[in-house]
Amino acid sequence: MWTAAFMMHRAVSIVFLILIPLPFLALKKALYGARFWKRAILAANISLLVVLVSGLLIYPSFQEGKTWIVLILIAAMGGTLGMMSKGIKQYLAEAEPEGRQPLKKVTVAGIAYIIILVVILAFMTNWYAF
Repeated sequence: MWTAAFMMHRAVSIVFLILIPLPFLALKKALYGARFWKRAILAANISLLVVLVSGLLIYPSFQEGKTWIVLILIAAMGGTLGMMSKGIKQYLAEAEPEGRQPLKKVTVAGIAYIIILVVILAFMTNWYAF
């Protein structure tokens, strides 16, 4: 059971890397492939849930601070995914494709997402050192 959860945890976490180019692409006036990015964010949300559940199966101890730190970081990552999703939905709903405000939100939330992702990866690679 532990090995399957560990393999699923590692395999599904790769989905988070798909969204790294999004904030840089949103810097342009128009975001081509916005529907793809909307689906990619949905896949990342589902992956976030799978990673959370498999991580709790791998390390079910809530008595240590590092577990709570990871839970807070995962919640922050979910928040940034929601902000990016909302910005893309607003961009798709606008009548004129030159709308800049929703893409600005996507860029800011995407940069925060990348920062949180780097912190999580650094924390997870040194999990047993803490």
